[in-house]
Amino acid sequence: PVINYFKGDSPFLASKAWFHYAFGNTVSREESDIIYDRFVVPESRNIARSTLKSFAKIDFTKPHVPLLFIAGEKDNIIPADLNTRNFKAYKDPSSVRDFRLFEGRSHNIVGEKGWEEVAGFAFDWIQKQV
Repeated sequence: PVINYFKGDSPFLASKAWFHYAFGNTVSREESDIIYDRFVVPESRNIARSTLKSFAKIDFTKPHVPLLFIAGEKDNIIPADLNTRNFKAYKDPSSVRDFRLFEGRSHNIVGEKGWEEVAGFAFDWIQKQV
């Protein structure tokens, strides 16, 4: 619903039902609605649309900076299998790339209970790269 080209440049405001599916699917609908009421605001459809455009060509065989792919097991927006495919696309054996799946987590991985585990993992991973 965010990308819908028939909506022109009108702002997108998710319904509570869509938000629960996309971001609040690991909590009750009641808790999801509370999060929605507290944080959700209209957003530009162009932000999501711009991710569909190819601004750069990636050569997955070339060396690259360290990459950490973090996936939520229950992410309905960027499913774990898509994150896995993206991770596996990078082929340079001399470049650092890591993948971590967090069980039971949604697309709202850093906004849900236990976010500290995800943040701590990312922080520790970055410390090992410097």
